[in-house]
Amino acid sequence: MKKIIGTSLFAILFAGCGNNEEKNGQEDLESGDSQGLITVEFKFNIDDDVDKIDEDKINKTVELSSGKSLLAAMKEQYEVIEDEGYITSIEGYEQSQEENIYWLYEINDEFAQVGAADYTLEDGDVISWELEPSE
Repeated sequence: MKKIIGTSLFAILFAGCGNNEEKNGQEDLESGDSQGLITVEFKFNIDDDVDKIDEDKINKTVELSSGKSLLAAMKEQYEVIEDEGYITSIEGYEQSQEENIYWLYEINDEFAQVGAADYTLEDGDVISWELEPSE
């Protein structure tokens, strides 16, 4: 009788663990994290004194592999020139030291504290790029 009870308890415990693993897998699928994918939005603001452009042509929301640096993602999505991890040109729009015009970016409405090569993107990030004269 003890063997039957022990075997039954083992079977119930084993079945319960299997359902929990399946449930966790379903939660990962629902969150989009099972594939290691994240969603990131790139927005641009180019000062009209620098160049007149419809920024909506280059703004985009993309799905990327998690763990990717901002620089790697930008190179994947845009024509980019960089210097030691800092982006100097995007889609042919270049910064100019002579004119004191630089590419700057914000992450979720906060000024970036590191270069694009040093920032690892996170799901839901909104990266806002600005090309404008510095004062």
